[in-house]
Amino acid sequence: MGSATTVNIDDHIIVSQLKQIADNNMDDTDKLVEEYISNLSMTTIDMSKPLWHVHILNMKTSQAEAISVLRFHHSLGDGIALMSLLLSCLRKSSDPTSLQTLPYLVKFWLFIRLLLNTVVDVSLFIATALFLKDSQTPFTVAQGFTKSTRKRFIYRTVSLDDIKFIKSVTNATVNDVILGITQAALSRYIHQRYDVEGKMKSSLQQMRCRATVLVNLRPALGVQAVAEMIEKNAIVVQGNCLGFVIIPINIAQLENPLDYVHKAKISMDREKRSLECQCTFYILQLFLKFFGFKGATKLAQRVPSQTT
Repeated sequence: MGSATTVNIDDHIIVSQLKQIADNNMDDTDKLVEEYISNLSMTTIDMSKPLWHVHILNMKTSQAEAISVLRFHHSLGDGIALMSLLLSCLRKSSDPTSLQTLPYLVKFWLFIRLLLNTVVDVSLFIATALFLKDSQTPFTVAQGFTKSTRKRFIYRTVSLDDIKFIKSVTNATVNDVILGITQAALSRYIHQRYDVEGKMKSSLQQMRCRATVLVNLRPALGVQAVAEMIEKNAIVVQGNCLGFVIIPINIAQLENPLDYVHKAKISMDREKRSLECQCTFYILQLFLKFFGFKGATKLAQRVPSQTT
């Protein structure tokens, strides 16, 4: 439980005095913002004060008139809780008095396929924790990488309307399209890299490239519920309730870009017909019960370290 404290807003709202690039070169400005965020990753939050900061970068980039960087300590909440908090502060552009709304997903399970997929996925999860490791590629985390290693955060803004258009054409979801875009970008990069280095394309056929994704299993409170809690000043326990899903990344040279989205849809539909995330959550709970916090932490770190 936290304790009441006095908040000095000047300790938390930081207006950075970054100089605008003289010739208004947007590429240089974007890199300056990326450098600023990267430098933030090398610093720690002062634990003697409330654990949050808002950095305001009042400079024009290629995608925005200004940038705000919100930095929270994980003890304040996980990504789902903090996004719900952020959305509760926003209102619809069509109706400034109404809160944002989120769609509800309905899943229909076919029991036999669900059972088989779950057995296969959990087996692969256990194998990954024990010995199954992804291929060494340019995407793999470098040896010696630690929490204190300087990180660089690269961002790009894409049109949601374009993504929705592709979603409608391919009968997919927004997540399917984004995964397809990611696979297309990684595939093109690795093929260009291997062409330059003169490596055999046959090695791409044997490449194992996977992503470890954390899935929130806690029931979503919704934006409306979060807004009501803020108004009533309610105390809510927002602990972690997460499971692992290991998603294969298809590295291939496809002529039709939409084929990447089709493959992503097949992969994601397959994941939706599995209880892998629920099972991995209970596996973590068993480790926590029998091996303590350190044992559960090692397992939680081991699986992502074995994947790309």
